[in-house]
Amino acid sequence: MNRVNEILNDPEYRACIEKIDTLEAYRLFCKHGMEHSLQVARIAFMLNMQDSLGYEKELIYTAALLHDIGRADATDSREHAESSVEASLKFLNRYSYSPEEINMITDAIRSHSKGADQNDGVHFPFNDLPFRADKLSRACGLCPVQNKCHWPEKLKNKELTL
Repeated sequence: MNRVNEILNDPEYRACIEKIDTLEAYRLFCKHGMEHSLQVARIAFMLNMQDSLGYEKELIYTAALLHDIGRADATDSREHAESSVEASLKFLNRYSYSPEEINMITDAIRSHSKGADQNDGVHFPFNDLPFRADKLSRACGLCPVQNKCHWPEKLKNKELTL
């Protein structure tokens, strides 16, 4: 987990997280800061173990910690996945991820908001981890403003599940 810790301690990464926190300070709905990213990482790792996928913990945590980093500069929240891919590349290259790892991680980041099945029709289980974990990280049933949320009812998490 050395490279994950290097990213977490990177001043540029920290500045992005702080910017996201500032941009979302008055947001009523789901926020996308460090707490959310760590929840996604932990849930994705649990899914990896539950489904016996065998992916490395470091790669799962890296994808999760970078999956929303583009929100710091995205102009449209619906397009933040592409911004997150672009922003993640500087960290992935800076901390010596291999080209194969970079492709795997950026594909998962790109897929996290739309689902792995929509990733050019190709399905890879690793791509599914951040997508599933991102959705499972939301406790919609406990949210005090759930009646104002624009998420479709069928997507809201109102029960604990994994």
